[in-house]
Amino acid sequence: MSEEVATLEETRGSTPTDLLAIAVNADADIAKIEKLMELQERWDAKISKGSYYTSMSKFQATCPRIERSNRAHNNKYARLDTIVDTIKAALRDCGLTFRFEISDSDTGINVTCVITHVDGHSERTTMTAPADTSGNKNVIQSRASSVTYLQRYTLCAVLGLVANDEDNDGNELPGKNSQPTASELVENDTQVTTLIDLMAVDGVSNQQLSEMCIEKEWLKKGDRDFAHLSPDVLGGMIEPENWLKVRFKLVKHLKGIKTAMEVSGITTEKMDAYCEAKEFGTPWYDIDADILRQMLLPANWDQVAAKAATL
Repeated sequence: MSEEVATLEETRGSTPTDLLAIAVNADADIAKIEKLMELQERWDAKISKGSYYTSMSKFQATCPRIERSNRAHNNKYARLDTIVDTIKAALRDCGLTFRFEISDSDTGINVTCVITHVDGHSERTTMTAPADTSGNKNVIQSRASSVTYLQRYTLCAVLGLVANDEDNDGNELPGKNSQPTASELVENDTQVTTLIDLMAVDGVSNQQLSEMCIEKEWLKKGDRDFAHLSPDVLGGMIEPENWLKVRFKLVKHLKGIKTAMEVSGITTEKMDAYCEAKEFGTPWYDIDADILRQMLLPANWDQVAAKAATL
């Protein structure tokens, strides 16, 4: 057998990796090696893509059902954290991971969910929406609301996930949509996010607020999930004038100052004037909590009240 025939026999059934090794050993020229390297890259991409689809098929066959555990406008939906908690073990077992990419464009906020297999192949889905400026959210809250919404939907879209429909005992009317609309989901997510942000800023604990909601029969006893509040209650609670009442009811130092002002006959206007003169800021109920606590000390309040009364 000639050397040339032997070489041909060696290459039959070989992978691009094998061909590349033969070329290098045979001192092939750079152009041939580069072409073989390109072939190797295409081969690896093909193998990786095949592995991805095999793992995705396994994932969709083994992924637990996602329950719609949160309510919006008399319909249920699955929150992002619920979805992630449900699927993360199945993703890991199938060698899959996910990440989000966020960017801005002329049409709004772009969120891309990227699913990557351990062998390297990735696939992605992108959705775009404007910042959600409804309600009384600040700029950061508006952006966070839309990002969370888009993350949920891109993750489900790229993985081919569908949340389990709520059991309606066969009572659904023909043609009636059993799922909340996108705007309803955004509204509920926005309201819950805004409420949590307000609680964090003002130092209101989950226990304090849930106890108030249970007392008013907005939540069932023992329930601390504010997503279970009706949209009307949530929307009303985060209105500035209503949240201020919640703060006065639940935040200890605010309750103390308000009571002290009433006892001393200090009006809101006078208290604001005092805080402005001291360069604490206004309105008085928004200044630093430590300053308000210091004001409440018996040794300090008489001086505060006396000075405020003259303004």
